[in-house]
Amino acid sequence: MRWRDRAPRYTGIYQTGYSQFFDAYTSQCDEVSFIPWLPNGPKMNKELRSTLNNLVHQTNYVLQYYTNWLNLKYYANRPPGDIRTAPFLDWVDVDIVYNGHRFCRAGVKEPNRHNRDVWFFHFLDGWLKEGSATISAGANGDNQTARVLPEWLAETFHPKSAGHRASKDLLYLKTKFEVFARRLSGKRKWIWMVGDDQCYASQRVDSDFYGGFREPLRQILGDPHFYGWDRFQNPTDRFTPMWIGSQGHLGTQHDCYRGAQINEIHDNIRDSDMHDEAYKQKVVILALGTMDVFLGYDLKNVHRRVGAILRTIFDHDPDAVVLLNHLPMFGKGTQGENLDRKEGLQRVVEFNARLSGLANYWRTRHNRRVLKVSLPLTTWHKRDLFLPSRRGYNAIAWSIAEQLVMAGSMNWITNDRNDDDETPGPAIPGPPTRGGPRARQARSPSPKIHRRDIPDPEATPPQYQLLPDPVKDGTIICTQKRPDGAPGGDDILASLYQGKSQWDWVHQVGCNTTEICKNSLFDTAVSSARGSSHWYKSI
Repeated sequence: MRWRDRAPRYTGIYQTGYSQFFDAYTSQCDEVSFIPWLPNGPKMNKELRSTLNNLVHQTNYVLQYYTNWLNLKYYANRPPGDIRTAPFLDWVDVDIVYNGHRFCRAGVKEPNRHNRDVWFFHFLDGWLKEGSATISAGANGDNQTARVLPEWLAETFHPKSAGHRASKDLLYLKTKFEVFARRLSGKRKWIWMVGDDQCYASQRVDSDFYGGFREPLRQILGDPHFYGWDRFQNPTDRFTPMWIGSQGHLGTQHDCYRGAQINEIHDNIRDSDMHDEAYKQKVVILALGTMDVFLGYDLKNVHRRVGAILRTIFDHDPDAVVLLNHLPMFGKGTQGENLDRKEGLQRVVEFNARLSGLANYWRTRHNRRVLKVSLPLTTWHKRDLFLPSRRGYNAIAWSIAEQLVMAGSMNWITNDRNDDDETPGPAIPGPPTRGGPRARQARSPSPKIHRRDIPDPEATPPQYQLLPDPVKDGTIICTQKRPDGAPGGDDILASLYQGKSQWDWVHQVGCNTTEICKNSLFDTAVSSARGSSHWYKSI
């Protein structure tokens, strides 16, 4: 985020997340198997698709949490004289770019492996082409003919070239963040904070936690360095938030209620004056769910209760932008790292996974402007069980600011109407033109919609160029030459199996918990002493 503080000698590492494979709300896939000739093949019903999507969201949240934990670890152990404030590791959530490009979309009869609007490889792609001739069972049921996993099988459910292009464009926003932040320059927006303890904090002006994340967010948006400038040419060049709400003081209004559950918050804002015509096209920051998750209140349907709040907001303001905050981890220091506690972190992981799915649902099915806000917080950012420390609130403010820039890159912060039914997925930011940044739509390779609004600034090297598939006329594949001296398939297998045979590795290492944990990302000995090994096992 703070690119001014990332010196050229520093290395920036980007950890990308996983994407959902299915639209889970449609019904035409309920009786369909993706392996139609398999008698007992699972049907891709809503429950199975929702379960798989939920696992993706949980995995992403755990990966991001560990990324944030490593940032803290590296920051504490940085060399003397290292004053960097930019993160060592950046999390890139690419899931949003696949909205409108998953399996089982509305109106698509599956399995439809020829649908170019799907940005994932289908199992049938490779099977019908060469699968039946590649995989054969040995005498003991083992595959003796393919020691290396066939490429067509390995690429199943992996992104196609259009998906990789869209992910690259999103990564471009990360690396050229200041350029896209300028799209907010000069804008004024009503900001309505709605939530519970997350955004309540202290209302005393003399408190270190005055205003929660609102005050650091105001400072970030008012800093010229946020836009890549040393100073503002005009005071109006900044993005100006105008806070509204029924609580708080003039200029710092909000609707945050300490100790309130989701339904109580909904009751408080259902007939709010903030739904009036004067506050149309506002930005709503939802930060809620603390007590519901802590008390374990009907977690299975928590997304429906949050969805009811979204429905109320969009019924009054169809053009509103909603930023859906993840729930920070409970606990202080290492207290929250033990899932045996009532306020265990597994509940937080599940809740945030459901929020992520809810944001995608409203964006793809109802074409509403909803973005989740993944919070870079660990329990080390907490001053008590619920509330973040000042550093934690600063981190939340930066995450909200980043999503405001994301919304701006998709033209959501302008006064444009939200009626683009032809393109269910958001516009993905691409390289800026000389006259300023422009949004670019990353599309699948079909004659109708495979277009680029602006060209790439540099020619693509031959080994990375997109070439026509000689087997499938009219399609596009991504080809990449293996560099000279790179290890082959046998070398890679020998490395993976640590010089052992596949059988020996599986039985001596893979299925041996003592051996397999030696190279674990978590130090199980230390984790057990700190009471955090349960967190690793449960997730």
